[in-house]
Amino acid sequence: DRRAARMVFLKDVSEFFLATRLWCIRMFEITLLFWLLSQIPLKIRTKAALSLAPLLKKSEKILMVFIQLLLRAFMFGVHALVAYEGGTCFYMPDLQLSTGLAIVFTGAFGMFMAITEIQESIPQAKEWKPSIILHSILVLVESSFLMSYNGPDMINMVWLTFGVAQMGIALWIFLLLKLDVNAKKILISVWNAVNGLDWQFPSKRTTTAGATMLLLFFYWKQELVAPWDNTYKNHEGYNWSFTLTSGGARDAQRRANAYFKTQIPHIRNSLRNRFTLHPYFAQTEVREGLSMERLYHLRLTAFEKQLISTNATGFMIEKDKCAMLKFLEAHDIGIPKIIGIYHNKEELYKTLNAISASPTSYKYPLFLKGCHLTQGSDSGTKPWFPKDFTETQMHRKMLPWVEEKWQQRPQDSNRPWTDTMNRLLALLKPGMAVQWPFRGVRISPDHTPMEVKVEVIWGRAYFGMFADFHDIIALRDNTFEFTERREGHPELWSLENSRDDRLAWLVDGGYMDAVWAIAEKTACAIGIDSVRIDIFIDPEHPNEPMVNELSLSSGHHYFYHAPNLANAWIQPHMTRMRNEGSLKSPPSGDVWPAPRIRQTATQVHLQRPEDGKGAGRGNHLQSVVR
Repeated sequence: DRRAARMVFLKDVSEFFLATRLWCIRMFEITLLFWLLSQIPLKIRTKAALSLAPLLKKSEKILMVFIQLLLRAFMFGVHALVAYEGGTCFYMPDLQLSTGLAIVFTGAFGMFMAITEIQESIPQAKEWKPSIILHSILVLVESSFLMSYNGPDMINMVWLTFGVAQMGIALWIFLLLKLDVNAKKILISVWNAVNGLDWQFPSKRTTTAGATMLLLFFYWKQELVAPWDNTYKNHEGYNWSFTLTSGGARDAQRRANAYFKTQIPHIRNSLRNRFTLHPYFAQTEVREGLSMERLYHLRLTAFEKQLISTNATGFMIEKDKCAMLKFLEAHDIGIPKIIGIYHNKEELYKTLNAISASPTSYKYPLFLKGCHLTQGSDSGTKPWFPKDFTETQMHRKMLPWVEEKWQQRPQDSNRPWTDTMNRLLALLKPGMAVQWPFRGVRISPDHTPMEVKVEVIWGRAYFGMFADFHDIIALRDNTFEFTERREGHPELWSLENSRDDRLAWLVDGGYMDAVWAIAEKTACAIGIDSVRIDIFIDPEHPNEPMVNELSLSSGHHYFYHAPNLANAWIQPHMTRMRNEGSLKSPPSGDVWPAPRIRQTATQVHLQRPEDGKGAGRGNHLQSVVR
């Protein structure tokens, strides 16, 4: 409730201020200590320094050796972890032997380097400068290999090796530029209260070498790390660091797990009594502990295998908007009215000219949708208004846009599954749909129709995300969670959330019942195990939501719900694989029911209502399972 959320917030704030106050006290104590030392007469301080100089010199040498040995032991540990992570390739069903063996080799080579250095005689600073840069370059190579690897701890190992490379290069530059010597002089100068510093500037050659290394490193960071991090920005591997550092994050994770337990009976009930799985979606090879992103990747890999072996094109249920709209229309699932679907440009131009000749017969804006351009980055959908259907504007803007989009090839970029997806998208034929607008009042923050993105798992609507509200999640227990996702806000990093009642009217007015129902009807009609269904809500008609589009590989971040959603997706498949004999390992916990396979050879997007045998048929408002 609100009071509990407020108490959690106040606790976090109080912990922050307490930590800040303690640091201020420590800084004051250190400052006071230096002031007291400065009050000791200079003669006494000088005499003490002279008597302690031999001991300090000896201690400094011992400390230097200890630090170097400690650093080398640390590097040995990092390389050992890298080698272990690479070794997981032998236990992965989707073998990545080449990448895994490369990771093992680099890790083993780094371990050998560290052991050799530890066995050396007492090292001197000038001897271990090259060692630091060699280790730094090696962990950069390891980090690069790990970015294309799908091991269980890939996320954590990438950031560990990248962080070690940053520290190693910084330390190497520090030593290369003789900053260690100057730092010592700074401390001596402070001790003696001397204002001037005898700064030793490095040579031009040394400065050039250091600057070149820094430039190369930052280029590597921008070209490799930044795009990779953007690709994996929603990876659930990040959750552990959030919960480790934030009490609000731990609370959000606890509530997500508790919610999952309440939904398990409903998902199992759908599996047993209502849902049937199309055989096209029964080919995904899953295993315990996979993230949503890995499941999407394995799903697309299964699609590609079926395309090669049986020419199955079920992926067109989402990736071809024309096929998707025809399917939804055939199954009497509410969508904005379709004027026409065209795979011939001349037929499309006839329709556009007819609209131009009788503009008052239509509602605006009319939407032109490139059927083969389903990725947001393709910009394949555009609204057009009455002024755009004049002869001048059509030839100036609309027809050139149609020509451009007709020729454009779809691309799914910056995703872990980019290559696999693009090979599927290459098969899509150009086409375009002309569609009426959704009639609902535009009350979203961006002045767009209110849209909720519903995740449906085994025929059960699990939650709905209102992405336009950055981000509000509607749960099946009639509550709403809000995570502030604006740039710079703390919740962007902790992913914690709080109770939010701004959209409670959707529950009170019955809107969400209709949303859950149409989402479940759509998923059951397709026969798909996991799917995101984007639904428009009409504020003036609670019982008449409409489907906008589908997603088979959602790029949205589901925070602490994602691991549970992945688990619910995996477990029935695990039971199915055990029943088929393709999986020998015993279940690790409760056994979920296996999905019932739909008895059909029809392509997914070509199914008729009778193919579902009652899955999701009938009045969709009656299909809601509370």
